Amino acid sequence: MSTKLAELQSNFARALLEFDDGLIAASLRCKHGSAEERIAIYRGNLLAIWNKSLANAYPVIQRLVGEDFFEDLARSYGRRYPSQAGDLNVFGELFADFLLGVAPLAEYHYMPAVAQLEWLVHQSYYAQAPNESLTLTGFLQTAGGHAQDACLSFVPCSVLFKSDKAAVKVWQAHQTEEFSGLPSDLEQPSYAVVVRPHWRVEVMPLDQAGFTALECLQNGVTLGAALDQALQIDAQFDVGAHLQKWFAAGIFSA
Repeated sequence: MSTKLAELQSNFARALLEFDDGLIAASLRCKHGSAEERIAIYRGNLLAIWNKSLANAYPVIQRLVGEDFFEDLARSYGRRYPSQAGDLNVFGELFADFLLGVAPLAEYHYMPAVAQLEWLVHQSYYAQAPNESLTLTGFLQTAGGHAQDACLSFVPCSVLFKSDKAAVKVWQAHQTEEFSGLPSDLEQPSYAVVVRPHWRVEVMPLDQAGFTALECLQNGVTLGAALDQALQIDAQFDVGAHLQKWFAAGIFSA
């Protein structure tokens, strides 16, 4: 690639991102319309791609702020964090961090946490599918009397989430066409595990004890030790019911 062409392409990219047609207009020759009009077409397409890509990953945030303001967010985010890969599914990776610096959203403390949860849901959808999830029956048959000493690994599409905000309940409130209302206490902590049984991503709410047990398992702690940690937090923790629920959700890899 010649230096002149490389410079031209670089200036064109800057013109789109910086909304400065002067960087490139003089170098363009257009048969139809002005250079500014032609650049505006490319810029409009770019903004539409940013908006659609982020809306695909963050539909709850879009509903919370409204389509017009979300489009403004997409424009600002795209200019600050231009796509670095051909895969637009990774474009919104830094969106939750970006929201922390958006002044009009400063009083909505739960918003970045909801975005963090949405990104995990988005990643789970596109994560590699496991060859096979481990069932409770299969686990007990294999482990036998040594189940307490077993270590369990997560499938790629299962991931834990925790926040000091009510992000899980906010996310749940926006899963129906008709908005069911925000929780009364948005400052309460929330825990969940994102799972993908049968290719449908789900957010399974957890209490602190259940989250602690799963976090221990994810970190390589044995099943018995992980359950002991849960029981220390909640003496009424129902081990059998939780194990059935976790295995049924396909959290663990065979």
